[in-house]
Formats: sequence, structure tokens, C-alpha cells
Amino acid sequence: MKGIFEMMGNIEKVGERTCEHCGSLVPIYKRNGNEYSHCLNCDNEKLKDDMESFRKQREAKAVNRLIEKYEILPYKNSVTFDDYVPETQSQHNAKEITMSFPDIEETTLFFQGKPGLGKTHLSYCIAEKIKYEGKSVLFVDMPGLMATLRNSYNYHSSFSQEELMRLIDDVHLFILDDIGAEYAKTDNGMESWVSDILYQIVNSRQGKLNIYTTNYKGKELQQKYGMMSGRIISRMMSNAKIIKLDGSDHRLKGLD
Repeated sequence: MKGIFEMMGNIEKVGERTCEHCGSLVPIYKRNGNEYSHCLNCDNEKLKDDMESFRKQREAKAVNRLIEKYEILPYKNSVTFDDYVPETQSQHNAKEITMSFPDIEETTLFFQGKPGLGKTHLSYCIAEKIKYEGKSVLFVDMPGLMATLRNSYNYHSSFSQEELMRLIDDVHLFILDDIGAEYAKTDNGMESWVSDILYQIVNSRQGKLNIYTTNYKGKELQQKYGMMSGRIISRMMSNAKIIKLDGSDHRLKGLD
């Protein structure tokens, strides 16, 4: 059997060529009458691209696992934009805007109105649209989010406040439903831990895609979150499209 150095002795450089992809000069070798020429620069770039693609896929899988762990979806069965039938002009406008999101000037949608007008329904539809595009979405409601964070303080809990807050910061679209439905103040009216958490969240989401929904008016939110309310509301309203809904509760149809 021939040794490797003896085999290499049969290879000779016979010229150079310009790589048609990167423009580098690439040597041409000849062995046993056959010519060989591989661009190492292109091979290295392909390897780097493959490694970066693998890294992104691994990160995406990790994010998706965390989303499955922390998401709080409002429906057991999927709903669509077609399922939402507007009954007022404000509901019609809301549907038109949300179907165009995020291809509008604003990066945040802020839904405001009484319960049962479709705020959660439309938000969920946007989430499904963004997921279909292969982008990460975290959908949670405010009471459930606070319950998860409180649970994270238990010694044997599988939840982590640091992990959840990092996930909220990282996802492409963050949806926080039913803001204000949680208990936010202590008996003596002092600002609560909830206000601080909400501020951290909305501050971390500046300049990113968000959807916030609430049944409360602005003054009611100010009362609920006390001295923190100004900073919280200011950050939620940053580059936001405010969508105010009116009408009757869709869920109460048919009741006397």
C-alpha cells in the first residue's frame, strides 16, 4: 500500500483560476491525469454559514421550548380573523388594522375597551399570523403571568423569573392580555411588586413588536399602578396604535 507522502507526490500544481463566486485565486492541481480545484475561501464561508444556521436552529428550538412552557393561550381551539364578525365601526376598524399588523407605522397595538369586544380574539389571530411566518410569539395574560412569577419563588418550582423575563425580552412578538385584571396594590395603597414587574416588562419591549390589551381606561390604570403608572403607560404607548373598541359583549349573545 502506498504511503500518504508517495500519493501526494503524484499531485502537481498546473495553474490557477479565479473563483466564480468570491473572486479569489484558486490553485489547480493535477493527479493521475485529472484536474482538481476547490476554493478554500468558499468552503470556509459555507462552513461558517452552516454553523451559524445550526446555531440559529438550536436557539429557535430552545426559545420554542420556553414559549411552550410559559405561554398562556386564551383558546383551546384555534380562532381566525374570519371568526370575528364586527358589530360596530370601531370593531370593523380594529379588524382592518390588526389584519395589516405589523405592516403599519406603529410597532405596538394597544387595545382598549370593555370585556367581550374581541381584543383577545384579534390579538390571538395576529399571534397565529406571526407564528406562521416562523417567528417567535409569546402570548400571556396579566393574571396568569403574575401567578407564574409568584410560583417561580417556590423552592421546587420549574419556573424561573429570570428565564421568563429573558424570554419576554427576546421574542419577536410579545402579547400581554388583560392588563389591570391582576391584583396590583397592597391594602395600604402602596405600589406593589406587580407594578415593578410590569414596568420592567414594558421597558424591555421598547422598539419591539407588542400587543397590549386592557378593559381599563387611562385614569383607571393610573390609579391602579400608582406612582409607577406614568412610566408604565408612557412605555406601553411608545410608538403605539391605540385601538378603542365599543359595542356589546359578544360572549353574552342569546342571554336575557
